[in-house]
Amino acid sequence: MWVYVGRIMKLVKGLRWVLLTAVVTAGVMFLWVGWPEVIQYPSGYTITYNRGIGQEVTLEVVNDTGHPVHFCASIFGWYPNGSVVKLDDVCARGVGKIKTDAVRKYAEQWKDLDGEIGVFVILTYINGTDSKGNYTFDNAVKGFTIRPKRVVAGENIKATIKVKAKPPKEKSVSRASAAILQWPPKSVPTGEQCFPAVGDPNPVTTCYNWALETTYVSATNTPVPVVVARVSSSDAYNLHTVRVALFLAASSQYAVSFSGGSMLTTKNADGSEVTTGFSADIVTLAVTSDLYLDDYYSYTPYQLGPRIIAIGFYGDYAVVRYRKQACTYTCVYLNDYAYMYLVRPRIPITVYKDMQPLDGNLGNVFSMVSSNWAGKTIYGASDVSISATSVVGNSGGISLLSMSVPLLSRPNIPLSAVFSLAASLGSQSFSAARGEVYATLQTNDPRVTIYAVYYRPNPLYEFNNQYYPLPSLFVDVKTYKTSGLGEEPEG
Repeated sequence: MWVYVGRIMKLVKGLRWVLLTAVVTAGVMFLWVGWPEVIQYPSGYTITYNRGIGQEVTLEVVNDTGHPVHFCASIFGWYPNGSVVKLDDVCARGVGKIKTDAVRKYAEQWKDLDGEIGVFVILTYINGTDSKGNYTFDNAVKGFTIRPKRVVAGENIKATIKVKAKPPKEKSVSRASAAILQWPPKSVPTGEQCFPAVGDPNPVTTCYNWALETTYVSATNTPVPVVVARVSSSDAYNLHTVRVALFLAASSQYAVSFSGGSMLTTKNADGSEVTTGFSADIVTLAVTSDLYLDDYYSYTPYQLGPRIIAIGFYGDYAVVRYRKQACTYTCVYLNDYAYMYLVRPRIPITVYKDMQPLDGNLGNVFSMVSSNWAGKTIYGASDVSISATSVVGNSGGISLLSMSVPLLSRPNIPLSAVFSLAASLGSQSFSAARGEVYATLQTNDPRVTIYAVYYRPNPLYEFNNQYYPLPSLFVDVKTYKTSGLGEEPEG
């Protein structure tokens, strides 16, 4: 499933133990300490596990060249009951400690899962300096996953994530007194942990954190459509069969991953919000077993008329907003926001199938998709097929983000760009996660041809420090009639 790197471990098969002896007054004490196991994930982050005395959880932030980055991070988890909770706030240069008790409590809620759970990280970090030598800052939404059983077993965890960051000029990386700093309440960070002002004879250190401000939607055990086909009234009588199919098979070799979508915005003085970036660097769940779905759903439009049909799973989703804070003597809210859309299945998985009229709930979701997302047309002859493989190939995407789920409800957010938010699912291999829409003609009229339109959000999403489209399998199945004058839409 994943590539293991950084191994002294190549010299060792499995996990070997080193015997340490410590001579104490009472005698000899034996301690077992394990070699680190470093796991490099295709999403771009790295997790290191090892056993030691006690338990420690750390977050490392580096740039593309591996140099440590000066950062503040707010760290969140998504509990099984659907609530999003903060695990910790951390400020550091390179590596900072996360509250072990909070991470362990989070993992204990998922200890029966064969797979990994997501930890979401919202960052503020130094990205170089300006012409006056002042720090320039950037924001990012990232994440990593942890294996609950290993956390509960007491292993140490180090998560390493990458951001696009230029190092500041050397002269500006100065330590500053933070004796008057009052955040976090239980400790007084040093200038190395937060951000001292540059060039100020009496610098004030500033820390940043992100607070969960609004939960717009939080639903559990609800239908999540993944592959959806829509047939309008003008096309129905020309179509014999429309079929939607979904295959998900998690294994130790290929995990099926479910990734959230995020959007960063900044509010202007006039109250308007400007979108500054989209991200898919948030894995909510990576499943390695107990997930198998191989099913399809079909109907006959020429008999039943216009319809929408869907196949997916029962799961959870949430739409939440975070707001950035700057903390010196006190904390004040800034005008930077992070919107996050999260989706995951219930395990063991249960298939969801549905057929609805055009004005049903599915129709409302599909209308939002077709109105706000870019369409791409695929032509057929007597039949047409659109698969996850084809949409990723045609759009320049990747298999880990191969099937996207649009917003399942219209959250009360005064921001048109929110409709570009999408969650996604996929695997390293299409053999582990794939979907398809297939349709055939009913008529024998040689002038009638079939085609289909699939949709994807207009912005590119950042994933592992690169940018990709999030294609979906929300598909309009249509027909057109040709004449001596060219193509004419049917109806």
